[in-house]
Amino acid sequence: SNGMGGWIGGTTYYPVDLAFALTGTVYTATLTFDNEPVTGMQFTLGPETFTFNIGGDDANPASMIYDVFTNPDWGMGYTADLIDEASFLYAASVLFAEGLGLSMTWSTQTKIEDFVNEILSHIQGMIYVSRSTGLLTLKLIRGDYNVATLPVYTVDNAVMTNYQKRALTETTNEIVVTWTNPINEGAETVYAQDPGNIAAQGGVISDGRNYYGVRNGALGARLAEREVSSAAAIIRSMDMEVDRSAWGTEPG
Repeated sequence: SNGMGGWIGGTTYYPVDLAFALTGTVYTATLTFDNEPVTGMQFTLGPETFTFNIGGDDANPASMIYDVFTNPDWGMGYTADLIDEASFLYAASVLFAEGLGLSMTWSTQTKIEDFVNEILSHIQGMIYVSRSTGLLTLKLIRGDYNVATLPVYTVDNAVMTNYQKRALTETTNEIVVTWTNPINEGAETVYAQDPGNIAAQGGVISDGRNYYGVRNGALGARLAEREVSSAAAIIRSMDMEVDRSAWGTEPG
């Protein structure tokens, strides 16, 4: 899950295959660099199969986070029974379908929590301990819910303690995303705008996101669109105190 682009003898190499087949709790990775297979790399994981490669070159972020949590040598060394593996597998499948792969290098000088938060920022996700299972759970912030089945909170079961509405002047209508070009390892930028918000505010209000783990300009552009859609929106938020009917409600 670390950054895989680099140089050997002045020649650029990138993995075109990074698939993991598990036997028990040990899995073996076979990587191909410039059509030459490199085999025999073994790591410890849980009893499930994860697909690390996305688009041939980049790692699946859900698998990266799982590896950070479970690796006993350089990770946090958590055992599989502390993790909701189903949530990680589901997130991995969503990220694979989205083509949202990353290549990032983790340095021991950086706190593991900070590295995980960097990944979560890229994928718009969150990690929490489930109230119902007590397990570490990975949740992607997506519109993958049925509005008709969402819990309803009214004056009968909740009290609103705070309400805020973002003003138009607090919104941003342009997001510039910085991504890494794998050819020269240089930083490049793409941007996305919200024309309606620009017209409403009478000009461009810009902000940036450093998604250095992205090594594909098209993906960077998609993430810019994702970010500007929320940055330009007039969002309402509130705090509530609810009764025990909400005991099973999870973050995200």
